Amino acid sequence: MLLDLHSHVFTEPGILPEWFWRNFKHSVARGLGITPEQAEKQVFNDAYWDPNGDTLVAEMAKSGVDRAVVLTLDWGLAGLKGEAKYPPERLNEMTHRVVQRHKDRLLFGCGVDPRRPNAIEVVEHGIKDLGAKLVKLYPPAGWYANDKAHYRVYEKCVEYGVPVIMHTGPSAAHLLSKYSEASIVEELAADLPELKIICAHSGFGMWRQFAAVAQFKGNIHLEVGAWNREASQHPAKFFEAIREMMDRAPGRVMFSSDYCGFRDTLKPFASTALNLKHRAAEHGIAFTDDEAASFAGGTAATLVGL
Repeated sequence: MLLDLHSHVFTEPGILPEWFWRNFKHSVARGLGITPEQAEKQVFNDAYWDPNGDTLVAEMAKSGVDRAVVLTLDWGLAGLKGEAKYPPERLNEMTHRVVQRHKDRLLFGCGVDPRRPNAIEVVEHGIKDLGAKLVKLYPPAGWYANDKAHYRVYEKCVEYGVPVIMHTGPSAAHLLSKYSEASIVEELAADLPELKIICAHSGFGMWRQFAAVAQFKGNIHLEVGAWNREASQHPAKFFEAIREMMDRAPGRVMFSSDYCGFRDTLKPFASTALNLKHRAAEHGIAFTDDEAASFAGGTAATLVGL
């Protein structure tokens, strides 16, 4: 089984603040070598938005991904001008509607900024009423995960036995990685050992710091969402990183895609995850069958209660 622990469905531009799309348009243009105007025309058209999650499920089907968790992002308090069109409780309901349409393939992950006065209510509604399997948190929006004021939200997750998945490492636009460094996550893991913490992206280029703290904090888990480029362009380094992370945090390193709506990007990365043992062997790096199965979905399935 291949379980993608980290994906997104953008039903419309209003699901994130306007400032993000403005910056993202320039990032896409730089990556493709085109103008922002061309990027808006070629990328941000009707083909990009996925109102009902049908495109994601189609991409999963042709990529060999059995199940995926769709996560909601709450960036409204990022300190930049402009909230998303909808409050977080509405954003969660929109994601949940997509998941319900494809409930045999998709799982729901609710999101909230813990600084919101009703953060606990949003999380409890997400878990109790909408069936959230994960709670998505985004510290780069301007808050430190080890701020004791946020522990009330974590404690609610512990109460329901639902893991948190939080962005770690560099982030998009004006969002900052200083809020999600490894030492911050380490303190949170030490304070709340019953809280299952999933480090989205494993900190990207900062992955060794996160692997180091995960070695000594058994409630920290690592996933490799958005490592597509590393896997395709530098496969030996990618497999070496996975090997080192598994050596430090055995049974706690997982595949994720961070799929964000770009078609034909999921299949190559999913193929690498499905064939981890054999692809890595081509570069002289060994994984056992159990390690490969754990990476592809075994550990993630346990975390989300499948």
